[in-house]
Amino acid sequence: MSEQILANLSPKLILDHYWEVLNVIDWKILPITKSREFTIQDVIAYFSKEIERKIDHEEDYYCKLLKEAKDVTEETIAYLTNVGLIKIDGDKLVKTREYSGFVKFLKECLRKSIIRKVSWAIWYLYNQKNLDCFKVSQILDVLLDKNIDEKTVERALKRLKLQFRNGSWCLTDEALSKIRDNLKGKYSEFWPVICTTHVRNTRYFKIARGVSQRRYIDFPNEIIYNLIKELLAYDQFYKSIEDFYKEAKNRVDEYNEFLTKNVAEYFGVNIDWLKFRINEYLEFYREKKYRIVINVNWSKFFKFLDEYAKSDVRLYKKYRYIANTKYVLLEILKDEKTKLVEEIPKVQEKVKTMVRDDIDEILLKLNELISDVNSLKRKLVRFQESTGIFSSTYLYTLELTNMLNTLKHLAENGVITACYREMRKIIENLAWVAFDDILTFRCLISGKVKDGDFEWLPRPYLDIPKEWFEYVKTHSNMTAKNLGRLKNRIKDLISSIGCNSGKNKLADAIIKNMSCYSFIILLGIDASNIEKKYEKFTPVYDAQPLLVYAKHDFERAFNMFYSQANAENFADKIIREIEKDLPSVIAPPYPSNEFVLGFVDKTFSTNLYKFYNEYSFFVHSYFTSWHIIPFSSILEIKIFKHELNKFSNEIKKVLGNFIELLNRVRTCHHTS
Repeated sequence: MSEQILANLSPKLILDHYWEVLNVIDWKILPITKSREFTIQDVIAYFSKEIERKIDHEEDYYCKLLKEAKDVTEETIAYLTNVGLIKIDGDKLVKTREYSGFVKFLKECLRKSIIRKVSWAIWYLYNQKNLDCFKVSQILDVLLDKNIDEKTVERALKRLKLQFRNGSWCLTDEALSKIRDNLKGKYSEFWPVICTTHVRNTRYFKIARGVSQRRYIDFPNEIIYNLIKELLAYDQFYKSIEDFYKEAKNRVDEYNEFLTKNVAEYFGVNIDWLKFRINEYLEFYREKKYRIVINVNWSKFFKFLDEYAKSDVRLYKKYRYIANTKYVLLEILKDEKTKLVEEIPKVQEKVKTMVRDDIDEILLKLNELISDVNSLKRKLVRFQESTGIFSSTYLYTLELTNMLNTLKHLAENGVITACYREMRKIIENLAWVAFDDILTFRCLISGKVKDGDFEWLPRPYLDIPKEWFEYVKTHSNMTAKNLGRLKNRIKDLISSIGCNSGKNKLADAIIKNMSCYSFIILLGIDASNIEKKYEKFTPVYDAQPLLVYAKHDFERAFNMFYSQANAENFADKIIREIEKDLPSVIAPPYPSNEFVLGFVDKTFSTNLYKFYNEYSFFVHSYFTSWHIIPFSSILEIKIFKHELNKFSNEIKKVLGNFIELLNRVRTCHHTS
């Protein structure tokens, strides 16, 4: 966000008199307005009052500064309004929630650094004037800073890797990248900090100031805390500083080795961007002590965030790392009375600002998927109108659109772990309706089922009674647990008719041509054994009519590899073998989720079961799958963006294959 604002905001705003206006709006008029609302006159009145107080010291620098600030008040507010840091609400101006953070960013990251000021000036000219080559005078005209001369600018331009050509300094890709990095400010200053860690009343060591004391978002904070706790224990236990140092140094080395060589066992990746050191220093009264330093290679850290988010590391390991980073939040939240609890919303707001682009990409991806679902829905309406065949998937598209909108709401509010639970449910539901449609539509592809037979098509999985599910839970023989059982059943049948050559590929072909008819006769059970009170909830069919149509499935499968002339003979043999132990009345098997997902994956060459299994982590009671509080990890959003992209591609693949299946059915229906 700051990059976009800086592209439209003149660097002169960090000059002293403009800066005074920024400060007044930020906090000095708060006692007057009592809210984020104010008017231009409120600011001018503040300056007038302060100038009047200093009237006896008109020559003082501060009094002159106040007068200059008063003169540029309207101009400054116009700049801030133009970039959206101040909103207009009727006759009032409203300071946005981002305003104070942006002023702090300017103060801590840009105002004190000449090279960052020059970077800002170039970025401003690059965006406002559409320039990619600059004269030093142009940069000075933008900065208007009396403390910066030509030589200072030239030194900065060399450090930024601009190339000097024909009297101008020209941008390169490397230079532009450096400039954009500079406009983020000092990494250690702009990256969100949850809290700071201090040790008190220790005899032998302290924590170095600055980065070492800060517990940053997305750092392995539990590991850091554990090391500090161990050092505190050593501080109490050892009687001499020498003994303390010896043990502490060994432990620090062990932690560093763990991060670089062994932590991948837990997180799926080692950490080479963070290192602990223990250094000797002298306190003001010359007493020797030690200082714990945490060194961070920020460039490697940001590379780690991007690469880890996109890596193939399992989600449960990624969330183990995220839980490690959120450990400090749990420590804070345990004591609701601590003032640190009040700081957490500010951290969340900063994270929310920093992931805005990622969230926008997530919403765009979900909108694309919603558009694809709506496109399929329209095709299914036309399909049903032209064929008279009802699609379970059409029914689910209504629910699916709502679920995708729910994902948008969850993502916008930072509740990411709940997104995975909904995505798992989407995969499950989509697989079930596709499973029903595949078995049904394959009945029609052969052209052997005519319009008059549509109403008789067995569709046991269109609307499954809960009572049927409860019954089969205690009768495992009624379930189809996985594709392996089905494939073994088919291979046994093929062997029993003496057809062992190419048995595996023939079994796969039968599965890929399987309709509801052949599915039921292959895995169904004797319906006469069903308990009476469950009979009305369990679908039951006469077996003989199923056999007539199932024969066509076996013929189509055989035709994929062998002569059509022998297909009917093969199918007749399979049917006769099935008839040997086929009951007169048959109940279809109740397939497990694993079976349904595997069946759809085999049909459409997808990986739904892999995603379903991966997201199961968020359904079960693993502590590391809790989100604790929203917007408490930038890495979590990046991981979700990458995961959503894979999820979206997989769902689109299902939808695309389903459309191909519809076209095949429509063609067969019109030619039959």
